[in-house]
Parts: sequence; C-alpha cells; structure tokens
Amino acid sequence: MIGVSISVIKLLQVFERIAEVGTTDPDAFAGPIAAAQTPALFALPAYILGLIFVAVSLFGQKYRAKWFFWFLIVYSTLMLTAIPVGTLLGIGLLIFLIVKRKEFFAPTSPVTSV
Repeated sequence: MIGVSISVIKLLQVFERIAEVGTTDPDAFAGPIAAAQTPALFALPAYILGLIFVAVSLFGQKYRAKWFFWFLIVYSTLMLTAIPVGTLLGIGLLIFLIVKRKEFFAPTSPVTSV
C-alpha cells in the first residue's frame, strides 16, 4: 500500500508539472511517469509474499489469535481498494472471518507440562 501511495503521489506531481508547462508531448513526460511507477513495482512482490504468509498461517496452520483476527480485518479492508482482484479477495476474506470469528475468540486451554 505504501508503494502504491508513493506512486500515486508522484504521478500527481507529474501531472501537475504537465499542467504548469502546458505541453502535450508524451515523450517529455514518459520518463517521470515510468519513474513514478517504480515504488509500486518493488512493493508488489512484498504484497504477494505477505499474502502467501497470511494464507499459510490462516489455512495451512489454522493459526487463531485475537490479534490475528483484527489484523486480518484491517488487511481485508485495505484489500478492498485494490480493484478488481483485491476487492474480490478482500470480500472473500471478510466473509471467511465473519463465519469463523468464534474460532478466533474461543478460550484457549491452559498448557500443561508433562
């Protein structure tokens, strides 16, 4: 999200510059627009890796904790902004969390030593 936010801010700066200069030559701004996309390019692998880690923790390991539930609520809400695929994944994750919320808030049994 940070990489995409930086890209959007840089693109806004480029378009403001285009408005100031008043040029319609696309070659003049191809470089700055490409440079504005670089943060998103580097953020995408981190996003995918994070998504894989969350999926393994949630579905593979059946990890359940209250903090993890709230983290996933925030994460899925942020995913809603990544139209169209992120929106579908965010909605799916929210539905999953609503259905399984009792598993996250179930009392844990005390650990006994042997």
